[in-house]
Amino acid sequence: MYKVSLQAQGKFQAHEYVGKTALLLISVGKEYHEGEKLAATVDKINVAGFGQCVIGVADTLQRHNYATGSARSNYQKSRDRGDAWLRDHEGTLAKLSMRREILRWDDLLRRDDYSQYYHLITNEYYSNPEYRYAINDTIGVFAERNGLVQGTREHEDAFYRSLFYILEECPIIMPMWARDGIDFIIYPKQMTAAMSKTREIFVQNGSDARANWLAVKFKKKSQSHADEETEALAHD
Repeated sequence: MYKVSLQAQGKFQAHEYVGKTALLLISVGKEYHEGEKLAATVDKINVAGFGQCVIGVADTLQRHNYATGSARSNYQKSRDRGDAWLRDHEGTLAKLSMRREILRWDDLLRRDDYSQYYHLITNEYYSNPEYRYAINDTIGVFAERNGLVQGTREHEDAFYRSLFYILEECPIIMPMWARDGIDFIIYPKQMTAAMSKTREIFVQNGSDARANWLAVKFKKKSQSHADEETEALAHD
């Protein structure tokens, strides 16, 4: 069992979550969006008192992470994994106590405003050295974490897969979801340099205070603590 805390990128008090719209961003295939960790995250969202929770299923985005296979087969594999994730976790998502909505990645890519934001962000990458550095730095962190050596073919391939991934996700997660009225984005990692700079340029600079990042932190409960909670529930 896990205890979950929400760590805000900005300064927020717990009462500021009440009644707001949260989006639980799901990276299909990651262990922190499975089993007990997902269940604990849902419990924390309920306790926080959000008024609505959107479940953003980033399934076909994951096709960029596949090093082999054709574009068509990788797309289908990522889509199938999204279907399976939704089937497997339907019961957990049903425990959300507020109004909920499920968004698939393809639904977002098909929107007219997506292409507009995509071109804005791509142009910013090529024209703004500071923004390009933030994205390339994020890619560099990923490459280092995975032991990829700069100058090798593996590093070059991973660089471009990561670049396509970031340029596809940033338009949705920051300007689109901010304009959609998403107050908080919940995800089990701190915001990357690429995402932070995207928010600064395309959300904050437009005086939009939405799309705030809430990083989920998991702490394994001791067995004695878990037993105490079970006993307390039994006596309620």
